[in-house]
Amino acid sequence: MRKGKGSEEAMRFSRTMPILRIFDEAKAREFYVDSSDECLIHLSEHYGDSTPGAAVRKETSDIDAFHRELIDKRYKYARPGIQDQPWGVLPHIP
Repeated sequence: MRKGKGSEEAMRFSRTMPILRIFDEAKAREFYVDSSDECLIHLSEHYGDSTPGAAVRKETSDIDAFHRELIDKRYKYARPGIQDQPWGVLPHIP
């Protein structure tokens, strides 16, 4: 137990932040930054962090608006689509 922490205090988590592996900071900023999204992500070039091609699922009330936002960025390394799945409609970023 760390000094200063009482044993009767219940453990709590503050937030979950996925770590996504990137290979080029400029390209990652071009794709991920300046979004109206409140999602926090950790972008890392470190060899041991995450796996290239990892996926993150984030629910939205308007998948079509999110899709338009991604398409409007004209990001040349990924052209997202939308996939109908038995459990819902999901963006697909190859």
